[in-house]
Amino acid sequence: MAIKDKLDDVQYLASDKASNAKHAFSSWAAFKQWVQVPETALDVHGAKRWSNEDLDPTPPEKRNWRCVLLKTVGLS
Repeated sequence: MAIKDKLDDVQYLASDKASNAKHAFSSWAAFKQWVQVPETALDVHGAKRWSNEDLDPTPPEKRNWRCVLLKTVGLS
């Protein structure tokens, strides 16, 4: 990708963000929609607290570590 293309992409993203911010301050409902964050796994399961998705426990279906990996980490 050429430098000019990358610069065009950055400028487009910047203008898009500026447009979104300007629209967010047009009404209270638009502002609430703009600052709303997506649901995390804990939100879906009914936890009534704020959390950071990076720090939430890993769901069992996404755990891919095995005993060998844990032993390797222990040895290091």
